[in-house]
Amino acid sequence: MFFGILTLVVGLAISGVAAWYSIVGLMAIFAAAKIPIAIMGDGDFQMGSGAIWTAVHYKIPVLIAINNNNSWGNDEFHQRNIAKKRNRPVENAWIGQRMAEPATDYATMVRSYGGWSEGPISNPRDLSKVFKEAVEQLEMGNVAVVDVRTML
Repeated sequence: MFFGILTLVVGLAISGVAAWYSIVGLMAIFAAAKIPIAIMGDGDFQMGSGAIWTAVHYKIPVLIAINNNNSWGNDEFHQRNIAKKRNRPVENAWIGQRMAEPATDYATMVRSYGGWSEGPISNPRDLSKVFKEAVEQLEMGNVAVVDVRTML
């Protein structure tokens, strides 16, 4: 299946609904014969990951790139600012915000829902090959998720 022009939709981190909004919005993009892609943070993906099952079940092809910094990044930045204002240790801002030890295995989570996934990808040189494979999966009608490790 040929998709023509690449279309990008950025899933906004709004209380865990980015995955759901992305699936619904991307259905319209797919119907217009374009490549449906969503980019969202790891925290938002984690809160709305059930949308992957829905996309697989209803055969809604979608490519999602997870910006995985292992943190509720927006909240961690907020905690840093509050710590500075209250003269508290900024180095403690990560407490309750980092999703590490253990890190979430999003690729396994996606595969458990029946989708295709790779990651975490931490070397930028590997991204081209992985995204090429993800687009091939999408063209076959599959749900594809790429977990890209980033820094906060």
